[in-house]
Amino acid sequence: IRERAKVLVALGSCACFGGVHRQKNAFDLDQANREVYGDLPKDTLPVRAIDEVVQVDVKVPGCPVSKNEVESLVRHVLWGVPFKFPTYPVCWECKQRFTICVFHLGQMCLGPITRGGCEAPCPSGGLGCWGCRGPAEDAQVDELKKIARDRGFSEREIAERLGFFGGFEVQR
Repeated sequence: IRERAKVLVALGSCACFGGVHRQKNAFDLDQANREVYGDLPKDTLPVRAIDEVVQVDVKVPGCPVSKNEVESLVRHVLWGVPFKFPTYPVCWECKQRFTICVFHLGQMCLGPITRGGCEAPCPSGGLGCWGCRGPAEDAQVDELKKIARDRGFSEREIAERLGFFGGFEVQR
């Protein structure tokens, strides 16, 4: 594909980071294979992001991806219209919409460290951000962990949330 493509785009969190499937890498693959397939094991490989296999020109993160970003990317590729992904965190979008901080509601949220551009549908719906867009520029992951601990979340809960989409495991 790379040889024939003028522009190769990783579309969505699965392509950009490995997505929720990347969680499988936290387990012994042989044991997981036996548990899932029993006596009929299947060949399996660790889950990787597409740019770990082939050079990617543009990553469009999200689960789902933002319609506006896809449209902007198409305009950029076809007509050279300037295109830039947001670098600010999801929290910025919550504040713009006067969304109540879900941390204040007792929920875990990765909004302070996750790249914005999604229009914050999870927090707007009363749910914490799961980090599907990967890290925001200058994401202060250690600071978020401290805040989460101070709010009573366990190390396991924090690690599970950070690892859910794979974006915080793959910080390049």
